[in-house]
Amino acid sequence: MPPTNTTASPGPSKIVPASLSHFVIFNPNIRPDIPKSDNKDDDDDLREAAQILFYTSREAGGVSRDKMLRQVGLAKGLMGFGNMIVESSTKYTSIHGNRSRLIIFSPEPDFYIYMCITLSHLDNEKKDPVNGSQGISDEMLVNGLAKGYADFRLLHGPFSSHTIPSASLSTVLDKYFTRFAFQFESTYLSSPSLTNWLEGYPPISLSADLLEGYRSDLEGLLIIVGPKGPLYKDEAEDNPALIRYLHNLVQLTLPPPTISQPVPTNGDRHTMSFGLNLGLGGLGRKTQNSRKSSWTTLGGWVPEIKRGSNSTSTSPSPTPDIATRQKEGVDVVPKGKWGFGLGGIGDAMGNMGNVFGLARPSTPTSVQVDSQDKEAPLTASASRDGQERLTEDSNHPHHVEPASVVVEELEAAVEPDEEIEWEGKNVWIKSVQDGVYEKRRACWVIRNDILVSVILPKDAAPPYTLPNTKATTYLFKRLTGQTSPEPLSTSNNPCIALLGQDKMVTKGELDGISDQALINLKSAIQNGPDIHEIFAKSTSNRFLVAKKSDQLELYMKVGGDDSSLTDADHAVRTFIRLNGGISA
Repeated sequence: MPPTNTTASPGPSKIVPASLSHFVIFNPNIRPDIPKSDNKDDDDDLREAAQILFYTSREAGGVSRDKMLRQVGLAKGLMGFGNMIVESSTKYTSIHGNRSRLIIFSPEPDFYIYMCITLSHLDNEKKDPVNGSQGISDEMLVNGLAKGYADFRLLHGPFSSHTIPSASLSTVLDKYFTRFAFQFESTYLSSPSLTNWLEGYPPISLSADLLEGYRSDLEGLLIIVGPKGPLYKDEAEDNPALIRYLHNLVQLTLPPPTISQPVPTNGDRHTMSFGLNLGLGGLGRKTQNSRKSSWTTLGGWVPEIKRGSNSTSTSPSPTPDIATRQKEGVDVVPKGKWGFGLGGIGDAMGNMGNVFGLARPSTPTSVQVDSQDKEAPLTASASRDGQERLTEDSNHPHHVEPASVVVEELEAAVEPDEEIEWEGKNVWIKSVQDGVYEKRRACWVIRNDILVSVILPKDAAPPYTLPNTKATTYLFKRLTGQTSPEPLSTSNNPCIALLGQDKMVTKGELDGISDQALINLKSAIQNGPDIHEIFAKSTSNRFLVAKKSDQLELYMKVGGDDSSLTDADHAVRTFIRLNGGISA
């Protein structure tokens, strides 16, 4: 009989997470001057392609010009169709499909950032979407695009400040947005989190007297940033992109996290630092011959321990017996059978001290002092032959007079050993007067995981006027040790709150399901201008709370399994009372 062909049943399909299909930046109002040719279709394609300032795709092997133009043309058509039906003041357009999501965001007039997202699906031929694949928040995605553009504008200026089209602009866009596309996918698509959407830092309060005398003579704006976020910034400076950039500079200087070493168990054998396992734990079970043979091997490694017949070292004098030494008045302790001073062990350890420079002189210096001179002060001095002797020094008594000098004043008077080198970079900052972005110079210096930055005025020219080394060093001295935020505390009601503009308070940790649900609640409360508070029941039968006001933005998970709406409201009021009584 022919063998039976048995086919194994396919296993369960894997879930492919959401990913970025392609990412485009274009300007439909660009009218390039292209010479006419006999092929009109080719001329039209060149004009359309000139409007695309940046393009990247996940598809391997590159994308043809025809496919790229069709993708951008689809976005233009859907955007025009949506504007024709509904007039909206929002800066983005979102098109939801069964397997994909299109987002078109306009950071500047006539400039558009367009991306296509492949939603989470099963790894099969049909690529069926999984449950919850449409749960990605449009507002969170647009917020991520806005942050990326703000960071680009800080370093390179607005799109409109460049010559369009130009080779220099294409190079700048390729370097920045190629890396940004990968970072955006990992942050907002692969593992979205409410913390990434909310922009804030742990609250740290510095006393006003720390900056006294340093801020008065400063030309420009002052910003101080620590490992966890900003410590101080002038009220006139409200640029989140600049704070993110300076905070990243501090993060790059921090050492990598320490890896905890495993604790050895009782049965593990410890070795010496130079890798020799002496096996001292088994001395009680070995014979004297085996101990001598083991130390012979060690003596072969250490030159001065090895003793042979042809050794050039001076042989030691014979050791007198115990009875003779006791008659001379020398205390002798008989060496036991397993004593470490017996045989080669004591000699080996002594000679090893000579090898590593740890041995003491063989002839110690004896000092005799008369009884009548015991009360006299003594000082040590060296004689010509190198021996140490003690002499009387009664003519120079030690006398210390107290002085009324404050330690802080003494430290401030010390001149630094070297000049502080300030680093700098040109950044684009919005002018307070006319709202136009202008190029200014940002200088900073990092010491002790703290960054002090000065944003110079617009008309500043090199050499720049910066604080002197003495004042800056003294400022770092006073800042060190006073910039530690409150540690992350555990709470029965995990929550994330944004107080004011950028002060974030975190209590406990949110699980993935609750985190995603709170993202949806934030989207709902952000879209509805008349909605200020949402209480929802989660799949785990717990209350989720989203609350927003002018001074507070709170997202909380009430911890009790049998909690009621009253318990959730009480938890929110308790948090507000414990954090300064912010009015909600």
